[in-house]
Amino acid sequence: MILPIARGRVLLHLRDLKPGINAPGHWGFLGGAISPGEKSRDAARRELLEEVGYAAGRLHWLGRKRLPEVGGVVCYAYCCALDTPVNKLHLMEGLDFGLKSARQIASKSIYSRRMGRRFPVVVPEYTERLLRKAVSILSGTAGRSKRS
Repeated sequence: MILPIARGRVLLHLRDLKPGINAPGHWGFLGGAISPGEKSRDAARRELLEEVGYAAGRLHWLGRKRLPEVGGVVCYAYCCALDTPVNKLHLMEGLDFGLKSARQIASKSIYSRRMGRRFPVVVPEYTERLLRKAVSILSGTAGRSKRS
């Protein structure tokens, strides 16, 4: 998964309502499956490009975690600076997207302008914790990333 960060907020997308996908109809990070032989960092770059058309600069490692709340998915998390305005990005997967704050994430549901109602956040405590870590790394208050 990839966390593009701008002005202390993270770019989240509202996942499709398709049956069979993890966390349908939830706000979550951009990301997806790692292809056979693909490195997690390369998958994060590819997914960001596929989902919103953004080519990330430097990626910073955030960690790896299994999420039992989402079918036991293992998340390899990275963050990057988002230096393109959201209105210049193109949503290619999902129902909606936008920059969201830690406070919005902590509320456990976020309003979608496109859909006209609120939707839950995928594992809000983990999502908020990763956002805070990413902001810290990108603002330089944390040590240098070991994987870039």
